[in-house]
Amino acid sequence: MSWTLITKATRPDTDTDFYTGQSQSDFDYIKETYKDTGKIVSITQALSDNELEILKTFVFKDQASANEWHDDDKMVAWVSASKTYNTNNDIEYVIVSKGAT
Repeated sequence: MSWTLITKATRPDTDTDFYTGQSQSDFDYIKETYKDTGKIVSITQALSDNELEILKTFVFKDQASANEWHDDDKMVAWVSASKTYNTNNDIEYVIVSKGAT
């Protein structure tokens, strides 16, 4: 059974950028470690009409794959950096839902 994580970030205005701190090597790592191995089925994002909210949906093959992502040192560092950025830029970040799908 797949496992889905949906997150939402809300910025105060369109002059404030959403966090994009990942480097090309991070994207390559995600592709090689999760996408190419089938652990991640898809990652999508949708920007609201007013461009203040971004909704990201991560669909994992199963809960074990989601747990691996969650415990991965590279992902932990990325999440930590994004939390710091969001706090410093008044961006609200919430987990909309997570669980089996």
